[in-house]
Amino acid sequence: MRTKMLLRILLPMALISTALAQGGFGGPGWYEIANVQSGKALSLDRDMSRVTQFPQSNEEGQAWFFQAADPGFFFIRNGVNGNTLEPTAGANSSPVLAAPFHGTPSQQWRLDRAKDGNALIVNHFGKTLDVPGGTSQDGAPMQIYDLNGDSNQRFILRPLRGEFGARWRGEGRRESAAVTCASDNGRRKYCEADTRDGVRLVRQISSSACRLNETWGFDQRGIWVDRGCGAEFQVGPAGRR
Repeated sequence: MRTKMLLRILLPMALISTALAQGGFGGPGWYEIANVQSGKALSLDRDMSRVTQFPQSNEEGQAWFFQAADPGFFFIRNGVNGNTLEPTAGANSSPVLAAPFHGTPSQQWRLDRAKDGNALIVNHFGKTLDVPGGTSQDGAPMQIYDLNGDSNQRFILRPLRGEFGARWRGEGRRESAAVTCASDNGRRKYCEADTRDGVRLVRQISSSACRLNETWGFDQRGIWVDRGCGAEFQVGPAGRR
């Protein structure tokens, strides 16, 4: 039992330590993300959804917050509205948008070490953030593609200092809260909650298993439970996983 507990603690730490070696990444926080081939920075387009590239400007639309997700993975959220990098589909050349945050695996990314020591930004399903054809055109949209490690898939992460995300983070105004949510007679149930900072399962109270994204999860509407899962959850700043 003690060995299993140690593994649960040490494994996420080891995965984050591995990520720290990539492309200037120093742990969760604010970064500018610049492509090695084009030299341009990842930018939120004026429509507040498309993710493109433009010359580095130090503006909030080029500030990206790496928020811890599943062990070894991160949500990458924009400073303007908190929207999160997410591909529109799983196939090669699928555009990557800044989508409303809902915390599912499709919004999670890991950092792999590229051959030059910079970062490969790889999604939960193995596709890599990619500048189409390595173009240096301003406004070129980002996409996902099979990993090949070329310079159009390698990124430099520059830590940012400053105040970003004030319109959606608001840690000083939002407090952590406990929410109890239980499936009724095995049916799916939604429990209203502010999930913008993530949700953490604190204690299972049901005999049926509670497994993330199988029998419980969360989105903009709140926390959902299904198939008999019942548990106590932490939301707000302390609910970040």
